[in-house]
Amino acid sequence: MKERLWHVGFMAAILAAFWLGSGLAQEPSTPKVIRAQKFELVDAQGKTRAVLAIVENGHPRLRLYDENGKVVGKALIVADELAAGNVVNPPVAQKVELKAVGVGWHRDEYGFVSLRGFVHNDTGKPLARVTVDVNFYTPEGIQVQQGYASMGDLAENGIWQFDILVLEDKRISSFKVLRVLGE
Repeated sequence: MKERLWHVGFMAAILAAFWLGSGLAQEPSTPKVIRAQKFELVDAQGKTRAVLAIVENGHPRLRLYDENGKVVGKALIVADELAAGNVVNPPVAQKVELKAVGVGWHRDEYGFVSLRGFVHNDTGKPLARVTVDVNFYTPEGIQVQQGYASMGDLAENGIWQFDILVLEDKRISSFKVLRVLGE
């Protein structure tokens, strides 16, 4: 009797393991709705390639980025106009020129070299995005690299410290800040 009871228990354990295993192996169910205030789509390297978010005026905004983090496309959806059936050109954010100050070479505690500087938002309003574009040159004036830094949501009178990592290139001797734009 004990032996038969042991066989029944053993078979029940095998069936339970099979049942649990088959349940765990099933595909997870796909949610019908995903809710968030912001969605970021990243590539296989973890770099942000698209952002869908609600901006401060309440309208949805989509931005597309290239592999270097540079904006390559954007759309601002004016929901009230679309709901009314009107096709409109969304308002384009007015770009303003800003200044980078205190720009110079910086070596961190790990030995990495970057170009560090500061941008002060003196526009009298918050900025949704600020970008800094820089070129790097050899002593002969040949451009060998370009750099880019970007930040979102710089408050009115806010100060942003940017760092642009410089690849170890012994030929680099100078830089030129091409533009600092806010929008």
